[in-house]
Amino acid sequence: MRALFDLLIVSDGKPALLERVERALSGVQGDRVALLVREPQCRARELLALSSALRVLTHARGVRLLISDRLDIALAVQADGVQLPEAGFPPAVARRLLGADALIGVSRHSRAGLHEAAAEGADYATLSPLHAVEGKAPALEHEGFAAALLGPAPRGAPAAPPLPVYALGGVRVADVQGVLASGARGVAVMREVLSAADPAARTRGLLAALGER
Repeated sequence: MRALFDLLIVSDGKPALLERVERALSGVQGDRVALLVREPQCRARELLALSSALRVLTHARGVRLLISDRLDIALAVQADGVQLPEAGFPPAVARRLLGADALIGVSRHSRAGLHEAAAEGADYATLSPLHAVEGKAPALEHEGFAAALLGPAPRGAPAAPPLPVYALGGVRVADVQGVLASGARGVAVMREVLSAADPAARTRGLLAALGER
């Protein structure tokens, strides 16, 4: 299995992203963190420039860089991998284009989706939304999240979570122990870190809650 991370920080489409990411990664153990560039409002050249700058920053910190959906941008900036939307490219296609060492993540919203992603060869999945997020599917909350990981499996599928899963969607430090107890590998956050008054302190707090692996 490819080495994974504990904390996935997702870009938020707001100004001063580079500065806020740099602050968030200040003083952290890089191999426990990954950054997902998800900027659907950006045009190709703008996204390329932003991703290139973030590639320099993450490389210096030892943090893995993932690109949402855009395989072309991931190739252009030599990212460590991609995260594919539920209706996006199949993981096997991304693997063929990006190479055997690339991290291939997927976004999923149900237990059936997790099993499908595992069967298609994804390395990990985010399961969302944990809490209510405007414009997203109904919230799973902790009960639904646990059911998606630990509930009855599709016929013929293993009972345990079929691949590493990260809780996403309004996740806060206080949620960490609950999702870990449900079998999550870690958490994915956006505003919890990047909108914090002290992004570095918030990152360290999340990593402390996630514990040593």
